[in-house]
Amino acid sequence: MYKHQTVTLFLNNLTGKRTNKGRFYPTLFCLSILFFSTPSFSFDREAIEAVFLGVVSKHITWPDNATLQNESDFFNICIFGDSTFGGHLKLYDNKQIKNKPVKILYPQEIEGFSNCHLIYISQSKRKKLNEILRFIDGKSILTVSLIRGFVEKKGMFQFYEKGSQLDIKINYRVTVNHGFDIKASLLKYFKVVNR
Repeated sequence: MYKHQTVTLFLNNLTGKRTNKGRFYPTLFCLSILFFSTPSFSFDREAIEAVFLGVVSKHITWPDNATLQNESDFFNICIFGDSTFGGHLKLYDNKQIKNKPVKILYPQEIEGFSNCHLIYISQSKRKKLNEILRFIDGKSILTVSLIRGFVEKKGMFQFYEKGSQLDIKINYRVTVNHGFDIKASLLKYFKVVNR
């Protein structure tokens, strides 16, 4: 189990509990909407990663030319490589992001990324990371990974571990250069690099 401020925010917003200062944290308010039916949700690392995919999606605006605004009927979350999420992605069953039903896809090849709005790149694909990021360059696909050095290699959002803690880095410039608009409320709680 991970004990960290970010995780505490997740838990507070899931359960509607107040912090020890008596305040709600509105930044992650969307969790109570996405996961209101899961009060006994267990927060291991995989669960936190799964929840964050929804959190980041609700706090990012996609470019106007993205398929999200026009031809896509679904909000497609893609998992590339060995899935580490267990059954946690079931959280997205019958849920919506950006007013579209969520669909979980598992592309087998890099060329299958074209339908993705957000892609989680598994550590099992770290040897292909440069090739993956070259393919995504210039496309409106949000990238998330646990791969070490991901944001330094021009990935957008990276989970990283510090002992028993799990935190998140955001490569601000890369994300914005791909046309995404990041809400200030998201930047407030995570480590921002390359701003």
